[in-house]
Amino acid sequence: MIRALDISGSALAAQRTRLDVIAGTSQCRRDAPGGRYAHPVPGRVVTFATTDGQGGPGVHVDAIAQDPSPFREKYDPGHKDADERGYVHLPNVSVTMGVR
Repeated sequence: MIRALDISGSALAAQRTRLDVIAGTSQCRRDAPGGRYAHPVPGRVVTFATTDGQGGPGVHVDAIAQDPSPFREKYDPGHKDADERGYVHLPNVSVTMGVR
């Protein structure tokens, strides 16, 4: 029974790290205070690996890397952060996928 609790505890710790990474990605940054155009911050991808052979079975965070997927674009020409084409660039972060 203790082994099962150790396995589920390691998974919960890994998921907490994933959620911390998601929460740590801010929405956007400006070139200067009061600047017109905001640049989204790239999301990060968290990958997990099993810990067999490293002190018992379970899960741990294997790597945290920058997400290479493109930023989302939303057409809103009236928005203060819209580019010259009228699109607002949004972060590529998805809570359901971790980062996307």
